[in-house]
Amino acid sequence: MQKVSLIINAVLLLLIGVLFYLVFSKNNTTTAAKSPEGAKIDKSVKIAYIDIDTLQENYKYFTEKRKELETKASSMQTTLQNKQNELQRIYEDAERNAATMTQNQLEAKQMELEKRKNELENSNATFSQQMETEQASFNEAFLKKIEDYIAKINKDKEYSFVFTYSRSLGTMLYKDSTYDITKSVVYGLNKEYEESIKK
Repeated sequence: MQKVSLIINAVLLLLIGVLFYLVFSKNNTTTAAKSPEGAKIDKSVKIAYIDIDTLQENYKYFTEKRKELETKASSMQTTLQNKQNELQRIYEDAERNAATMTQNQLEAKQMELEKRKNELENSNATFSQQMETEQASFNEAFLKKIEDYIAKINKDKEYSFVFTYSRSLGTMLYKDSTYDITKSVVYGLNKEYEESIKK
């Protein structure tokens, strides 16, 4: 019985030794895998960013075109408001004179009001569509001007990436102002814009 117990203890001791070996050898390999030497960073990759909010505030093309769009929108809004006021006036006149109007006059006035209401709704829809189209066209032209200018100043491949930063969008969580090229881009874009106006 003692021999069997001794053999079992010897086998258990051997198994415990093997387990320790496996655990510690596996632990060493996972530790090595968890702590790599570090990612290889290509120091030749250069990045820059443009603060789009600052650019929009200071780029003359953008500020002038934005004012033009706002003026146009305001003018269209005034036209729509005048049509709305005219419709309201006709409706109030019809209400006041309804008691003295014949059935045919009432029906004619109702048809006129319906027609003017539809015209107003159509004008409103046309205005909205026109402003959306002009805004999209303006945004596309604005972006194209920036892209073309960045391509022009980056002919020597100084920058690998040029990002945009906007506080309201929050896509960039950290920025080092060392890489901010906004002022030089605004200066260059304004210079190009002023030259294009002179032509």
